[in-house]
Amino acid sequence: VAFLMGLVVPIGFIHLKEGLSTKVKNKKNVEDRISVPIIGEIVHNKTKKNLIEKGEEESPLAQSFRMMRMNLDFMLSKKKVQTVLVTSAIKGEGKTFFSSNLGVALASSSNKVLILELDKHNPELIEALGETKKEYGVSNYLNQNFNTITVNDLLIPVSNNPNLFAIGLGSENIDGLESFNSNRMNILMNQLRNEFDYIIIDSAPIGKLADTLALSKFTDCCIYMVRENLSKLDDLAIIEDVKVNKKFKNPMVVMNDVTSNT
Repeated sequence: VAFLMGLVVPIGFIHLKEGLSTKVKNKKNVEDRISVPIIGEIVHNKTKKNLIEKGEEESPLAQSFRMMRMNLDFMLSKKKVQTVLVTSAIKGEGKTFFSSNLGVALASSSNKVLILELDKHNPELIEALGETKKEYGVSNYLNQNFNTITVNDLLIPVSNNPNLFAIGLGSENIDGLESFNSNRMNILMNQLRNEFDYIIIDSAPIGKLADTLALSKFTDCCIYMVRENLSKLDDLAIIEDVKVNKKFKNPMVVMNDVTSNT
């Protein structure tokens, strides 16, 4: 009896702990709760670098993004996908890290790629790319009284990636709902779509902010980041709501910081 109790109690404790957990532990947790497809998994970043560099193309992390690009092309092969919005439920789930490295992966195939920094609460994209912010960004362009600031004034070339560019948020205060619905935003996005093969939008978390929803009319695909051992199970309902109520075209999930085999 003592021997059996020694086996049963630890096993029961483990199952109880898993049952009470509020965090996403693996891919199955996501598949059991939502119908939005998972297009790939990004392995745990052991290097702690923000960006995949040249010479690291065969690393597990680089292979993760290469597979992601292929999965994206396969799943949307019959649809015109040019603008990809990346979001999450809360801060820290890896959307800026993903946006940066997806840009590197797409640009490596000779595509001209632009990454837009549109998270007004936590703008970290330009720093993650290892670049210096320019005087002007999206907010300056949208808030100008005269047409003196052009797209060329905003562009930041990314070092060692001749096909990759970025545009920062800028130095002006910005009301996402008002600014992203403005005629000037339409003009900006139309010009960018004419000049670039792919546009990646690093947006604010969709969990508590309506700013991101205002960008839906400009996007062809919405990628929602879920991070192992950080993302909350209850927050998965957000992306299911996006799909059911058709708030974004082609919603998909990416698992980030994956360490498990399940």
